[in-house]
Amino acid sequence: MKMCFLLGLEMLPISLVVVTFLTFITTYVISVSNGHVTPYLPYISDTGAKSPESCIFGQLLTFSTIIALFTLYIRFKLIQSLVNVDNSRIHVVNKVSFGLGIIAALGMSLVGNFQESNVLVVHVIGAFMVFGIGSVYEIFQTIMSYMMYPMYNGKKIIIIRMVLSIFSVFFFIMTFIGAGLAGKEYKGNPLAWRPEDEGFSYHILSTSSEWLLSVSFLAYFLTFIHDFQKIKINVVGVMRHFFVRADLDSFIEMSKSPLQNVPSTPLLVTQNNCNSPSAVVPQSRSSNIDPWRSPETSTSYGNIRTPVQSQEILAPNSQTPSRKKNKSEATVVSLESSTSDQQVPGTPVQSSKTTLQVQASNRQKVHQRRCAAAKNQELSEDSLLAEVPDIPSFNLFGGEEIFI
Repeated sequence: MKMCFLLGLEMLPISLVVVTFLTFITTYVISVSNGHVTPYLPYISDTGAKSPESCIFGQLLTFSTIIALFTLYIRFKLIQSLVNVDNSRIHVVNKVSFGLGIIAALGMSLVGNFQESNVLVVHVIGAFMVFGIGSVYEIFQTIMSYMMYPMYNGKKIIIIRMVLSIFSVFFFIMTFIGAGLAGKEYKGNPLAWRPEDEGFSYHILSTSSEWLLSVSFLAYFLTFIHDFQKIKINVVGVMRHFFVRADLDSFIEMSKSPLQNVPSTPLLVTQNNCNSPSAVVPQSRSSNIDPWRSPETSTSYGNIRTPVQSQEILAPNSQTPSRKKNKSEATVVSLESSTSDQQVPGTPVQSSKTTLQVQASNRQKVHQRRCAAAKNQELSEDSLLAEVPDIPSFNLFGGEEIFI
């Protein structure tokens, strides 16, 4: 079963702008209504300094941070897929820009969750990250747009991004200059600025620059809409199959198999080159050979097939393993269907000898007997494997990826 759906990624930058803008407007209205700040264009951070607006401010800015991280990642992967691999300069700029964008997004989370009224130092660091490093991110994105012209970008979008980058840098500088000048002249409550206060003009210069900086910063993300409209995500369900070695008792319990009185030994099903029944023999627990290393012998556990290296085989009660001389040949044990042997397909082969030994001289005879048995009984490999209890699929790390 294959599951997929299509999603327009242009909604990511749109959602980022809408959520962030609504956060600023909502907290401004609530803070002014509660009398926590004056309506004379306060800092954005001032509108989320006190409860209850601080809770809304922190929650929504955290949500905006998550959307911003997704947007930054999609933008990074888009540039990575469009640009030729040989053009390493653009890839370096893309990686640096992506790192700067992550720092800026995390700064927005710090601004929202560390209010200036509680932890001022962390709040200021977060503001510098989101606005200062965010402005540098815009510059790097503009440089990449110019480097990708005219193959992937038009001249108009380059000009728009360049203007927004210049505005962001300018307003960022004016914000901190105005805040520094206003702080020297005003010694009152920083949340209750009034027109008659000293340094009020510098304060308005700083706050208006911060609001315009936010507008230019969000407007820059809107320039990604045109690029994101060309991308669709095709989500496909994936299941990872992982080789699981279990005791036969576990197989019997899971499948409710009628097999009884079988030694608790891992099953190893060996394949051969003809459509004859394959033998099921107990695998040595003392073998140190990694079954994932060599694809020389194909094995099956139920309906799961994995490459397994030819290795030593022990009888249920044996102590000494028999060693194969040629790894390219699979170890084969014949399944006899005569009533005297009383063997059931799917059960381990019982032997009175201490060790199951298949000599090189009689390998051909064993192979012929197996093929003859399959022909006479009209047994196929699939019919024999059906006797082996199936094990469920496991969603574990590792193994092969298959589509469902």
